[in-house]
Amino acid sequence: MKIKDSELDYKARNIDRINVAEEEAEKFFKASNISYKHLGFDEKNENISPERFYRVPQVIRCLPDYIAIGNDAKFVEAKGFVDDLKIKEDDYQEYQKWDRIMPLLIFAHDTQKKVSFIATLKQITDGLHLFTKGKHKDNGKPFFRIDWQYMKDNFQQYG
Repeated sequence: MKIKDSELDYKARNIDRINVAEEEAEKFFKASNISYKHLGFDEKNENISPERFYRVPQVIRCLPDYIAIGNDAKFVEAKGFVDDLKIKEDDYQEYQKWDRIMPLLIFAHDTQKKVSFIATLKQITDGLHLFTKGKHKDNGKPFFRIDWQYMKDNFQQYG
């Protein structure tokens, strides 16, 4: 049985691995004729150790992964998941700051089912009262869990 990334520690999740969610987001941008520029840190391919990375202010660590420009410009945060999407509460707070500058979308890719969902931060905010909460095993950080059925019923599906 394969261990979920969410059950691994930070180093095991991110060292010498590809970011499948970002690859899928870029495929989506290209197929949709959307111009894009990568912005955020790539934790899987950066030469910054986790110890040093955490010296960077949280709002910068949560810099969205892309600026995507179709009919208008948006920030896009790409997230991979299996079964349920988990968003750290701290990250969500920072995403709200970025969303005030320019709309922020979450591109969430289920790496097992090979399906992606696209949601505005407002769609996620509107569902917060329905999401269960948990804490990451490796760092104790609280997150909220968006279940697959909720995404299927409420977010744009791609793939």
